[in-house]
Amino acid sequence: MTLFLDSRLKFKVVDSLTTAIEDVCECIPTEINMDRKINNIASCIYRAPGSIIEKFKVLMEKLFTKTEQRVTFICGDHNIDLLNPNKHSLTDDFTNTVFSMSLFPVIMKSSRITPHSATLIDNIFTSNKDGSLVSSLMINDIGDHLLGFAVYDCTYKVKEDVIMTAFRRVKMEEALNAFRDNVMIGTDKLDPKSRAEADGRQKQFNPEMSRYTGSQKN
Repeated sequence: MTLFLDSRLKFKVVDSLTTAIEDVCECIPTEINMDRKINNIASCIYRAPGSIIEKFKVLMEKLFTKTEQRVTFICGDHNIDLLNPNKHSLTDDFTNTVFSMSLFPVIMKSSRITPHSATLIDNIFTSNKDGSLVSSLMINDIGDHLLGFAVYDCTYKVKEDVIMTAFRRVKMEEALNAFRDNVMIGTDKLDPKSRAEADGRQKQFNPEMSRYTGSQKN
């Protein structure tokens, strides 16, 4: 059994609820930090075929009664047919227990289809009742179990790593001196009147240059 979570989510494995009982069930619960909202519990649970339903029901009640104050999602293969046409009493007991914990199934169609039967043994139970959830089954030919999914709009804001690039102009002393010398050379080709005007502007320019170079030429 495996539970995949987006690495951008802030979550932790709830060790106190993690369970593995041989030939009965396995459970991996996680708690997703929702910042200023109620945290979410996302759990994957598997019940071994043929194991005692009563024992599984008691375990479910023990584990998830503690999560009633959080939005809970319990997904997995429970191997309990919720569409059991024979009105199996243990199935009814299981569903009543789940309902009493304010958990409700979101998959209502057969999740396992074979040439001889159609059963609902895979499901997602949730305490979310605000209507912001869409669920269904995805048809595939990978196996005889259809893929059940639920999309929950919790407006979770993922903090992306933003790389900022800043550019600034670097004023090098050698470059500034070279620029000033080029200006001086260019004035040699001017007529006397224009050169006198350029020299006057140069005297005004030099103090400004000294602010960057720390030196001044007259």
